[in-house]
Amino acid sequence: NRLTPNQNNPFNDLNTALFTDGLFVYVPKGVKDFKIQLTHKLDAQVDALINVRNLIIAEPESDVTIIQCDDSNAHRAHFATFVSEVFAKKAAQINWYKYQNINNVSALFSNSFYEVAEKGKVYNNTFELNGRLLRNEQFADIIGRDVEVDLYGLYLTDKKQQSDNVIFISHSSEGSYSNQKFKGILDDSGKGFFNGQILVKKDAQQTNAYQKNDNILLTDKARISSQPFLEIYADDVSCSHGSTTGQIDEEALFYIRQRGISKRDAQLLQLYAFAGEIIDAIDLEALIEPTKDLVKKRLNGELDACEDCILQCAVKS
Repeated sequence: NRLTPNQNNPFNDLNTALFTDGLFVYVPKGVKDFKIQLTHKLDAQVDALINVRNLIIAEPESDVTIIQCDDSNAHRAHFATFVSEVFAKKAAQINWYKYQNINNVSALFSNSFYEVAEKGKVYNNTFELNGRLLRNEQFADIIGRDVEVDLYGLYLTDKKQQSDNVIFISHSSEGSYSNQKFKGILDDSGKGFFNGQILVKKDAQQTNAYQKNDNILLTDKARISSQPFLEIYADDVSCSHGSTTGQIDEEALFYIRQRGISKRDAQLLQLYAFAGEIIDAIDLEALIEPTKDLVKKRLNGELDACEDCILQCAVKS
């Protein structure tokens, strides 16, 4: 509970009061190429409240990769809060991939807190595929030199789904780097919310920090609220932020269709190319092709349940 008490977040408080399960990952000093697959799968016959607390510690010069799948096979409503406290010690590296595919009557709130020491690296890539409400909050405190924090996300909403992403990165030490890159594709009455903040403190000179949020709206009813924000108190920095929201490129669509491709397939090609930047950020080779197939299935409306996911977490568990 060291990283969470000052966040003034009621869902953190709820989780702290009621959590009954969770994961403790401890990676000793110098351990390399340590991999974990973590599956949260709900198959309940009644509506449920679920609270999970995770603690992850990577000791100096260690390297851990976590693949997390949040799924629900049941059609009952559930409300889940996941809170994770993550410590990357000196020169440690943590890579975290999240795949969220829950049913359309349920909500998942996932809050992750990172403390990154000198020369530490934290990488997170979250794929928000299905769920009535998905909310991912990430808070990173950079407390040492030569730190690198990379946060990526792809959210795909349709029907009445909503995906929220809240990011806060605090640069407390000089010579560090952070990058936020989030993309959304919103169909039907789908909604999205992005709030990204970078804080560069007075002593955090020579900071490089970047933030970008891009969205495509496929209907007039789809909505996105994008709020990138920089707060800088140092003068020797390189920082930028930006946000774009648009629709399918009709001119490009026209040229694609000249090759005999149907309108629907041409749209899918554009959307897949748009999502490709987030997929290309995957650093684990074994995940690249499965994730490509997963996103293609979702864009084509073929991914509605856990058993449809090509990662096959349901089969493995």
